Amino acid sequence: MPFPEKFEKLLYQDAEAHEKWEALSRGLKQSVLHYISGGKQVQTRIQRSIDMAERMKKDLLRWR
Repeated sequence: MPFPEKFEKLLYQDAEAHEKWEALSRGLKQSVLHYISGGKQVQTRIQRSIDMAERMKKDLLRWR
């Protein structure tokens, strides 16, 4: 799955989010990328990228 450009830039700028991203399983990473890429408008993808970064930093992305 292609990596959304805005999310990639966000991870580059936010060391904590990048560290959390690297710790996620491959399947969870794919799910996050699919969710972000599913936004039809650029603003939606940007907002989803920000939301996912915040959720990762709060450890809210885990398989239950």
